[in-house]
Amino acid sequence: MMRGALAGLATAVALLVGAGSALADTATLSVTTSTGQPDSVAYIARVFTLSGTGTVGKYLFVKHRAAGGPPCAASAYTDPGTFLDASFYGVPMSGGAFSLQRTLTWRAPGTWMLCYWFAGAETTVATPITQVITVRAPPASIAATVIPTQPKAGDEGTITVAGTTEAPRRVYAKIRAADATPCAPTFDADPGGSMISGWSVEGAFSIKTNLNDPVLGQWLVCMWLAGTSDDQLPVAASSQVFTVVRARPVVVSSVTLLNCRGHNRLSRVRATIRSVCLRYRFSSAPLAGEHLSLSYITPKGRIYKSVGMTSRGGKSQTLTKAALPVRAYRHRHGTWRAILRMGRHQLSSIRFKVTT
Repeated sequence: MMRGALAGLATAVALLVGAGSALADTATLSVTTSTGQPDSVAYIARVFTLSGTGTVGKYLFVKHRAAGGPPCAASAYTDPGTFLDASFYGVPMSGGAFSLQRTLTWRAPGTWMLCYWFAGAETTVATPITQVITVRAPPASIAATVIPTQPKAGDEGTITVAGTTEAPRRVYAKIRAADATPCAPTFDADPGGSMISGWSVEGAFSIKTNLNDPVLGQWLVCMWLAGTSDDQLPVAASSQVFTVVRARPVVVSSVTLLNCRGHNRLSRVRATIRSVCLRYRFSSAPLAGEHLSLSYITPKGRIYKSVGMTSRGGKSQTLTKAALPVRAYRHRHGTWRAILRMGRHQLSSIRFKVTT
């Protein structure tokens, strides 16, 4: 049974016994492709060959762990490493040369330290043999293409997640409104909505998803090429921001000045009216949730106030939350202006007179 960072399927075992029991105990591990080419790589099955010479009556114990920590312990039992493979732990020596093969898979790239002990038991103190192996990360890439590059709100589009990977991996992707928060390290940890949840891939891949009825604004696609949805070491990860734009610009068709109390139409404003409102009609209306602002300009050309608000949607909107109170114009008679904007774009500017 496999333990630690390695897993694999057992293959043929060849234990070669030779003469020379008086030789010093030796052990080394080689990692090759099925054709015999040296290649220590993560996530891809390789042939692991454990070979050397061992004294008759002893057992060979092998453990591994990330390099850079303390040296190999005095016994296999007290070392903090994990089994390379169960078949490589407690191998009986018949004296002379030996060779043992397994098909296994490194579970993570990096530099690893192997510890070997030739002893009568795993608890027996013995001088360890140390070997360091560097395991490369398999090359991989992942990216998203949005078509059209700026989808229109309410229309349709596609998002294609494509790339390549040498090792068998899974594709994960999420989508959410873009903000200052970057993509999380893993699929599980990210707050976005799921787009692709664990498609198995190897080599070149391309996965197309539909973008139906997109909402206006900036959006973020987060992508991971990993072993599992909570894999902290994806072979590739990336993000893509795209913008959903309006299908048509907002167009104001008419503006009506109202008495806020009864919503009756005004041609001019008397200084005794308690408050003034505006009703806008649109031939192409803002979408629900879009931000508008209304500014009132005094007869002397100064901004009395600017009010931001969120559009309710629809082709007729009465902006009661942006009402102009009587205290604003009671003593400021003359021609006022009301300017409606969406962002920095001016949608409408009207004039109205305040009289006694």
